[in-house]
Amino acid sequence: MTRADLERFAPRALIVAGGAAALFVVLALFDAADALRGLLAAFLACLSVPLGATVLLLIHRLTGGRWGELAHGELATTASGLFVTTLLFVPILFALPLVYPWAGNPAAVAHPDVARYYLNSAGFILRSVAALGLFALFAWAFTRFRRPPLAVAGIGLFVYGLAISHGAVDWVLSLDPHFKNTAFAMSLATSQLLSASAFMLLIRREDDQATADLVRLSIAFALGLFYLDMMQLLVAYDGNLPSKAVWYLRRATPFWSGAIALAFVGAVLVPFLAGLNPAWRIGRLRRAIGAAVLIGLLLRSLWLVLPEWDGGIGLWLGTLLALVAGVGLAIGVAFDPTRWSILPGRRLAHGA
Repeated sequence: MTRADLERFAPRALIVAGGAAALFVVLALFDAADALRGLLAAFLACLSVPLGATVLLLIHRLTGGRWGELAHGELATTASGLFVTTLLFVPILFALPLVYPWAGNPAAVAHPDVARYYLNSAGFILRSVAALGLFALFAWAFTRFRRPPLAVAGIGLFVYGLAISHGAVDWVLSLDPHFKNTAFAMSLATSQLLSASAFMLLIRREDDQATADLVRLSIAFALGLFYLDMMQLLVAYDGNLPSKAVWYLRRATPFWSGAIALAFVGAVLVPFLAGLNPAWRIGRLRRAIGAAVLIGLLLRSLWLVLPEWDGGIGLWLGTLLALVAGVGLAIGVAFDPTRWSILPGRRLAHGA
């Protein structure tokens, strides 16, 4: 699916998103906990592509390179989807105890001082709003101006590193307050960069130098993500700590083992093989690689979050409806140049 296909589909995407959102609200009326838990999984999956595109724009503004110049239009347009993707997290902020165990029971946190000074509802909401607001602000800078000041890019990368470190702990790891992982934030950031570069492989029509460079970036990000994930697993295994073992054992069921195996094939093995065979890096095969990576990363996001609950059909239905609503809304807003003029600079980004 190229950028032109997304532009044609954008008006219908909004209709599909509206229908999914309406069904999600109905589900939430009957099973608010499972619906909001599914919303969290969908939020993390939907956030990766536009946030990763924003970070790639920040990196390119500092480092330069032909890949960023030629792909700026697609990257800026994709980044503009961040304005609405962040809204998926808003309902969760109003019902934290339904999603996070520490919000309803501070005693679930191992250390009282952590609960008192960090892992509490007020601090969580403040950090989340600040992080998502700053992410959207830097995305806006690149949809409003093609080349914002270098200082903006430098500050943006610093803020991103700080915010994603807190976001990784708050949004994912705090689902199990006893689990600790010092490398998780880095792997989350790498997965977002891989998501954005894979999306570029999917939507770019031209097999030019920029696309070739994006293929190489995707391979590097995929190998980096594999290294970080395996390192975390080996450190947990070597440490032989119950808190770490329990986290992985929840994800060691036949179903979730199969899911993470498919995630490895799509997000790591496929781009690695593409690095060995240049013929795979062009045309439809290149787009297929981008799609495979995105599917693999989606499975990885679900593997990270959903095993924390013994949810039934409501959890899966909530995840599916929230994913459809989030993706449809992001495509409808970002890729339709005739709508949503309230988002400053969208026309500039779209036509860049």
